Amino acid sequence: MKKLTVPLLLLFSTALAAQHIAEGVIYDMETGKPLPYANIQIVGTYKGTISNDNGRFRLPLETLPAELLIRYIGYESRTVEVTPSSLRLDIAMVPTPVELREVVVTAEDPAVGIMRKVIENKQRWRALITTYRASAYTRAALKNDTSIVSISESTSEVYWHRDRGSREVVTSRQETSNISSDNNFAFAGQIPNLYDDDIDLMEFDIVGPTHPKALNYYRFSIIGQRRIDDKTVVDIAIAPKNKLQPTFVGRISILLDDYALIDIDVTPNRAMLFPPPIQELNLHFRQQYSNFGGDFWLPVDMRIQGGIKIGFTGLQFPTMHYSQISRLTDYEINVPMPDSLYAFGDAIQIDSLSTAADTLRADTTPRIPLTPEEEKAYATLDSTMTLEKAFRPTGFLAKMARLDVEREGSSDGNGGDGPDAFSMFSLFRPELLYNRVDGLRAGISIARDIPGNLSVRLMSAYSSGLKRWAWKGELSYNRDRSRGFRAGITWSRGSETVQRSLNYPRLFNSLNFLCGQPDYFDYYWSEAWNLTVGYAFRLKTQVHLEAGLRRERGESLSKTTEWTLFDNDRLHRENPAIDEGTTSGLTAAVTLGDGFAPWGFIGFNRMRVEVEYAHPDLMGSDAAFTSWNLVLDGRIPTFLPRRFLPNVIDFRIIGGTVTGDPPLQRLGSMDARLGIFTPYGTFRAIRHRPVTGRSYAGMFWEHNFRTVPFEILGLRKLAEKGVSLLIHGASGRTWIPEEDLARFDWNGLNGWHHEIGVSLSGLFDLFRIDCTWPLSGNGVYFGLSGSRMF
Repeated sequence: MKKLTVPLLLLFSTALAAQHIAEGVIYDMETGKPLPYANIQIVGTYKGTISNDNGRFRLPLETLPAELLIRYIGYESRTVEVTPSSLRLDIAMVPTPVELREVVVTAEDPAVGIMRKVIENKQRWRALITTYRASAYTRAALKNDTSIVSISESTSEVYWHRDRGSREVVTSRQETSNISSDNNFAFAGQIPNLYDDDIDLMEFDIVGPTHPKALNYYRFSIIGQRRIDDKTVVDIAIAPKNKLQPTFVGRISILLDDYALIDIDVTPNRAMLFPPPIQELNLHFRQQYSNFGGDFWLPVDMRIQGGIKIGFTGLQFPTMHYSQISRLTDYEINVPMPDSLYAFGDAIQIDSLSTAADTLRADTTPRIPLTPEEEKAYATLDSTMTLEKAFRPTGFLAKMARLDVEREGSSDGNGGDGPDAFSMFSLFRPELLYNRVDGLRAGISIARDIPGNLSVRLMSAYSSGLKRWAWKGELSYNRDRSRGFRAGITWSRGSETVQRSLNYPRLFNSLNFLCGQPDYFDYYWSEAWNLTVGYAFRLKTQVHLEAGLRRERGESLSKTTEWTLFDNDRLHRENPAIDEGTTSGLTAAVTLGDGFAPWGFIGFNRMRVEVEYAHPDLMGSDAAFTSWNLVLDGRIPTFLPRRFLPNVIDFRIIGGTVTGDPPLQRLGSMDARLGIFTPYGTFRAIRHRPVTGRSYAGMFWEHNFRTVPFEILGLRKLAEKGVSLLIHGASGRTWIPEEDLARFDWNGLNGWHHEIGVSLSGLFDLFRIDCTWPLSGNGVYFGLSGSRMF
């Protein structure tokens, strides 16, 4: 974060100015019970505070005498004078008897008429506010099922601009000794103002109860009346009209004479669902508002209670309970905003000099008093009581993780005997492949970063079937993944796949082949070197430019084994011959957008175009051709755009062509299913081999309805477990010239292939089952793949 600085003189003069501390308890005169979160205002100012859970308050005063106005719904407001001799205040509040207004019976619920006037009134005064600044105090506590495990506090200056958004400058911080200041997340600038039209809450765009179209989204009904002084407060229950739209459920309180929202107590409705590994999330919001004697109704606090449970099969974390209280005061309306606040993208910025001075510990800081439980936490939590210990997971995966930690600890120099077999895997990694040509290819690889933004990777392996050694060496320079220059050079010798796959690493095919399934790829022997340079930069999207020089000598290989773990009676197809010789040429590629993510776990927007040009004039190439390949991925939201995960359609368009006289290993290909594995981006109703051709085109798509169908059907348990419904389809074909039909062992699509299907995603958190029907053939094809997470 960009650190801001302020003059120390200004910092300390502010602290010295607030020499007087008024403190005490707000309580009910009749019962003696403390009144939590009472609103205390310094008369004639925008300054004030609120009481804590136990009715206690603490308020710095710059001058004496001063007048305090204490307000609490259902009670007569009180004005109290504070003098040097009366800084300790125990203030009794007198309950106000409720006098019910006469209700006029109309065709609509009276609450609807009230809310219509509240919305109209808000639009009027909101239009007059362009900016504001306020001082904030925030305290956040994290708990497990037994006790508080950390506390964070901060004071800050909060800035809001109608067009440019909010910013927060943290001026002081304090936390329990078991966490660092970097893990202090007590911020006020990003808390929601529930009086807003649209409320951004954890990536949900929630319609606020006072949104101009709130009457289309909420049911309003009067549930009670209270009084504050001589004014009536109407309590209104709110509930969503549409259970699929993210809204709130709970109570709002309207000051009837002003048609203003003065208190809200709500939770998000059941449309606020999250995908695994979030199993349960509960949030409860309370917020009060005041006009401070003026025209604008502004938040004076925010109180949040919540709990989150995270886990999946084999790994479960204890429920994390979260609470936060924020107080906003000392408002300045329609003041100029420093341009420096918006010069950087950081919404939360740290004032380094102020936080270093640790002013939060000073007695003059306007803190909300700690509760007894919080005072105990500050006194007892030490650096040994880490959050990792407080939220230690359970399950067989957790046991494996703890075992790995113990092994690492035994070789860290603190009583261990040095590196063991497990730590060796951080240096060397096994290389294992198995197919009908290599047989077993086994070896090791090493990858290391070296000074100067360089990285090196070395691999050596022996193929039992070919009785040959394979090796690879790679040296690359990459200063920054997202921008700047990069370069690399690679030397390699070994078997390579004839077909290019966007979805299947060779190890996956090895496991599939070992289980007795047909070998997915064909192979040839390659001896090659490749030099690439590139440049990355960002415009409206990420851009990668690449160019290279490649030389490869190819040699045909024969099948060497039929052996698999199962079904040894199967005879696997012969490995086709290639046009042997040298291919030398230039390569170029342009990539726009996000990074590539296989198997459809997440959606993204990306386009990549690749070109390769080979010619005899380029280092004596035996082949002469030009190839073009395109991969275009996109995502389009369809329904329920206000949800964290709206309904979306994902699509992938691939295509390419080769002109000239290419070798077999330079033809285009599209993926089919691999055994029972049917990931996104493949023809799920075509088995065993990729489809190839001189030219090819394909489109793969699926519409994700998320959990919505199960919510509509009332199958809430399935929705809460993240089970979602998808429909999917694919179309494609290849083009093969007649003169090439006898030249290569083709697995092409001479006509258009179309298929459509349905999927259930989120089974056991991580898996999905696919059911596919080919429109140009017979049968139903079932398969498994990874869940659509996002």
